[in-house]
Amino acid sequence: MPRVDFYILPEQGNRENFTCDITSKIHLQKLPVYIHTASRNEADRLDELLWTWKDTAFVPHSLVDADDGSTVTIGWEGMQAGSTNVMINLSTGIPDFAGSFQRVVEVVPPNDPDRQQARERYRQYRQAGFELQDHKLR
Repeated sequence: MPRVDFYILPEQGNRENFTCDITSKIHLQKLPVYIHTASRNEADRLDELLWTWKDTAFVPHSLVDADDGSTVTIGWEGMQAGSTNVMINLSTGIPDFAGSFQRVVEVVPPNDPDRQQARERYRQYRQAGFELQDHKLR
């Protein structure tokens, strides 16, 4: 079973910026990563942000429907992920294919409704037998 890491952002934390940071770190480890968003609009926003978020970092990536062989791909609900080591889940549910990854990253925003959804996903992962870790960021 994969390991699921829940990164709990502090009150001033920004989910999109943290996603870019952790994607960059995973990319530097030369591990393929799939980022799963809730919608095509969210995928497009993240696609744009990855190009502009830091002028000192470069994370080559592509959207799933325009996959150019990048080690970082971004998809959304209804899309099937390719074969990669790590999935960053930004959707509100757990994709059916989550078990095919070695590691799943869950980014927990600071606002209460999103934290409640993350707690529910935590329970679902635990019931499915995933190894769980949580990281409270400061």
